[in-house]
Amino acid sequence: MTAEMSAADAYVELKVQPRRLNIDPSSRTFVLLRASSEDGFTSWHQLTNFILVDGNSFVYRDYYITQGFTYTYALQEINSNGICSKRVKARPVIADFEDMYLSDGER
Repeated sequence: MTAEMSAADAYVELKVQPRRLNIDPSSRTFVLLRASSEDGFTSWHQLTNFILVDGNSFVYRDYYITQGFTYTYALQEINSNGICSKRVKARPVIADFEDMYLSDGER
């Protein structure tokens, strides 16, 4: 899994590629999680669940980021009993984007 900051568009793009993770994705459910420096990386928040089909890649764009914070993303497999695998983490990403995306709290 890779995580890349798009400074021009103010999002983090996550790509899950089954071959790079050495997994057989047939009909497996995955959950994408995020932790941030805002709370000292103490809590993981679920972003989305997805199923990889026929070994295809999955792309997710996280637009809910705050300028100046660092984010860590993780991927877990969930089996039919709701049991999760060990987290596979991407490298941390610092949210640093163009000023035009900053809000004054009024808009």
